[in-house]
Amino acid sequence: MEDTFYKTIINELPTAYSYQRVILDDNGVPYDFELIEVNPEFEKYFKLKSSDVIGKNGSELFFGTPFNDSDNMKIYGDVALNGKSINVRAYSQTFEVWMNLKVFSPKKYYFVVLYNDISKEIVETIETNEIFRINLDLVCIWDLKGNIIDSNSKWEALLGEASLDLVHPDDVADTLEVAKKLRDQKTVTNFVNRCLCKDGKYHYIEWHSQYRKNLIYTTGRDITEITEKNICLEKMVKSSEEFLQTSYEDIDYQKISDMVLSLSNAKYVAFNLYEEDNITESTTISISGAQEDIIKVENVFGYGLIGKRWINNIIPNAMTLSSNTTIFNSIYEFIGNHLPEILANKLKIGQVIVQKIMKDSQILGEFIIFMPLEYDFNNNDFISIYSHQIGLVLERLSGEKKIQKLILENEIIFHGTQDALFLIAVENNTSFFYIKNNLSHQEKTGLKPENFDGKTPQEIFGSDIGTYLYNNYTRCIEARDIISYEETLDLPAGIRTWKTTLTPIFQNNLPVYIVGSSQDITMDKQKIKAIEYLSFHDQLTGLYNRAFYEEELHRLDTIRNLPLSIIMADVNNLKLINDAFGHAMGDKLLKKAAEVIQSCCREDDIIARVGGDEFIILLPNMEDKDAKNLISRMTAICSHITLASIPLSISFGWETKTEMKQSINEVQKKSDDWMYRRKLYESKKQRKKPIDYILQNLFELYNYQEKHSKRVSKLSEYLGKLINLNRNQMSELIKSALLHDIGKVGIDSSILNTAVSLTAKERREVERHPEIGYRILNSLNEQNSIADYVLAHHERFDGTGYPKGLKGDEIPLQSRIIAITDSYDAMTNDRPYQKALSKEDALNEILKNSGTQFDPMLVDLFLDNIQNIDI
Repeated sequence: MEDTFYKTIINELPTAYSYQRVILDDNGVPYDFELIEVNPEFEKYFKLKSSDVIGKNGSELFFGTPFNDSDNMKIYGDVALNGKSINVRAYSQTFEVWMNLKVFSPKKYYFVVLYNDISKEIVETIETNEIFRINLDLVCIWDLKGNIIDSNSKWEALLGEASLDLVHPDDVADTLEVAKKLRDQKTVTNFVNRCLCKDGKYHYIEWHSQYRKNLIYTTGRDITEITEKNICLEKMVKSSEEFLQTSYEDIDYQKISDMVLSLSNAKYVAFNLYEEDNITESTTISISGAQEDIIKVENVFGYGLIGKRWINNIIPNAMTLSSNTTIFNSIYEFIGNHLPEILANKLKIGQVIVQKIMKDSQILGEFIIFMPLEYDFNNNDFISIYSHQIGLVLERLSGEKKIQKLILENEIIFHGTQDALFLIAVENNTSFFYIKNNLSHQEKTGLKPENFDGKTPQEIFGSDIGTYLYNNYTRCIEARDIISYEETLDLPAGIRTWKTTLTPIFQNNLPVYIVGSSQDITMDKQKIKAIEYLSFHDQLTGLYNRAFYEEELHRLDTIRNLPLSIIMADVNNLKLINDAFGHAMGDKLLKKAAEVIQSCCREDDIIARVGGDEFIILLPNMEDKDAKNLISRMTAICSHITLASIPLSISFGWETKTEMKQSINEVQKKSDDWMYRRKLYESKKQRKKPIDYILQNLFELYNYQEKHSKRVSKLSEYLGKLINLNRNQMSELIKSALLHDIGKVGIDSSILNTAVSLTAKERREVERHPEIGYRILNSLNEQNSIADYVLAHHERFDGTGYPKGLKGDEIPLQSRIIAITDSYDAMTNDRPYQKALSKEDALNEILKNSGTQFDPMLVDLFLDNIQNIDI
């Protein structure tokens, strides 16, 4: 017969018909089937079009029905492979019908199903045990009081006696609510709760219940496995989302190892991370599990586990290289004998799993999963998926960390440089806004972020300076290159000079930023000015120096400056004042001389200090007579100025160039010669010598000093006559005795006038006065020998005196005489620090020191004749 004949019969069948081919896995076990043909009754019964089912797999079309149940697939596969013919009764929760299925195989790998709806018959015969036994779901009939009327074997095997006590406490309220709906004659589908089953564990059960004729008909399906998998998936998704929203600084590594502990049902989990580009060492960053056990392990090993770096040869690398997941059957297989047996027994660890955390071919870390003895590791898929997700998280965090490090490094560089940096945003080539400035810029300009960021140059600096800066920024972007310039700006931190460099940044050929870098060159400019000033100026007086004078001398040597006068000036007594009163007083003398000269000269005249005490004045367009009058004015002013009681004295000489044929150098030499002639003439003409001024100053400082000096001079003269000194020696002795304390003008008067004992430091200061007196007198040519006697008048005959420690005849005779007369007068007259001794006590003191402090020959002569001296 033709195929159309059979197709006509099939299409006219009053029952639903389908023709299928089983699909086998790699082991030849049926796991699904493909729809090949269906008749119109099938389309009508299942409300599916043939075009929607032909060529489709049963797992796609009948998910959640008996046709896709794993047990039914075994039946279908057995029929298709072995040519059997069977009848099966089944209830479809999806279609809510009872069916009698006629299943047979016309040829190997194929089977036919004829569907007969027996829902009505089943309802009528529901109380028969056969229906319960042949159903693959949990089936039970209840009365309205909750008593079980009947149940099938699958129900009894899983649940046994049903009771509200078996419902998980957290699900009791929802279960009671469902029971109420059923008593109200309502239908409940897809209700899930947890029930305590005969294996002692809570299982997730999905229920479908319906009220009919005062009974409640219930079918259920154990969905524990898929529910737990969904819960794991939800946990993983939630955990991944949480970590994806976490920065690398805030990531909680403990939560990650806790999640692996939950997913794997492990006893302990260690989470290790590898350093980038180093797969030989890892560091433990978190451990999950019983903390008391972890502490025991740390105590045994003698170190903490968190933060511990591991060299990976402790793990059998050869076993882990080939797979991302490696299962060790025991802890000894994992780490050998590194863990003591007694501790291993206490921990009760079974399998150990090393799960690598990978990104592409790079290992980022690993989970070390320690299973309890009673459980084997069976969640490999979830752990692998979660490890992959953590790998993505770690990669992102690593990238974020690098970015943060780069940002931090840039910030360190930006704020760490001494240059003042600032960033400008450019909008439409015409608008400029400051974005940020570094700490150096803030400090040096006084512009803080709150007064800087987001503002235009005009808003910060005002119209004038703002426009000036705006023009510079415009010039930079128009040049499309780096520009540099110097600028002086009045800023909140003060007026400063900057060397500013502007660098334009372009994107898509448009200017978007300008990077500004400014160096504060204020001090450099000031130093340059100071150097320039010092190179042509005398540091002490502020006048021009010799270098500048010599340049100006030749510059001014032109006909238009004739007559050109040159005045040479030499300050008198500088060495004397330096020696007597110190160089500070000598500097004052030079400054005062400079002031006098400046006060009398014109603004354009060139005044220069060309030596220690020498000045030169260049006077363009000044006649000879005018130069002479200028000197007269300066001399007159000097006569009214004194320093340390010594009048300011300056010797002047001058010469005037009136014709270009005259040599300017010769004119200068003549002015110098005239100055020395006048200096010699004036020194002879002086009625009062400088030494007299110094003595006058000394006597004014110490009211006892004048009488003391004269008495010592008279006593010394008398003693000199006794030893027959010649006239010249006698003259020197008298002067030396009168001037023996002249060096005290250089000693702090507060020390010499003190009424208390001197400190060691003060005594050393007082002992300087012979040296000071020597320098004063030595600076005066006619006083050289007298200077030597004054220097030695505190030397002792035994060599323990000062300043040189001379002994015996090494001490000049005049000095030995003054030593006796000075001591005697000092002891017999009141001083600020002591009362006077009687003459008898003073003479006894001199006798006592004969041969040690004093020359014994002179002491004997002095003691024998003192009564004849009238002072």
